Amino acid sequence: MSETYYARATRLALTDWQYEFACNCCSARAGLREFQEAARWFELAEAARVKSTGSQVDYSHFAIGLNIAISAGNRHRAEAHLQALLALPAASSSRFRAIAMACQVRIAQMDETYRSAPSEVTELSSLMRTAPQFECADSIAMALCEAHRRNGDVEAYGATAREYLQRRRDPGLTPVELVVAAAAT
Repeated sequence: MSETYYARATRLALTDWQYEFACNCCSARAGLREFQEAARWFELAEAARVKSTGSQVDYSHFAIGLNIAISAGNRHRAEAHLQALLALPAASSSRFRAIAMACQVRIAQMDETYRSAPSEVTELSSLMRTAPQFECADSIAMALCEAHRRNGDVEAYGATAREYLQRRRDPGLTPVELVVAAAAT
């Protein structure tokens, strides 16, 4: 539906609406883990974005761009999207702090030699317990599971994923990283 409205907004030169509908299409594709198609919609949204106003659409745009960049292994772009996200007016909220922490760890984990300090694992564990309703909960769980795996704690790696998947708020597509982790013993 958003694709139809995006085309209509484009025909009518309604830039704000183009931005919002392109963001919706990007979000839908990313939710389906179709990251290549999501990236195409991200670029269309970026072209229609006039300026960052701190709206919910901006939050979604930068958060999805961040997840696309992390999924693509593009550290430079991920860091740029994270900085754009942190520059939004609500950056001090619990949700923003949670996504920032999870994504900073996931960006650091792009370096195969990166290992999480015990304090980082503790903070991620706390976020996972207190923020399961946030949109960023998958990122928190993936960062924590990967931290456990890299630190050699296979038992915590599998247990964390299984616990998260039982409490997961979104019944949609589950990130494959969490399914693999849940199968670990």
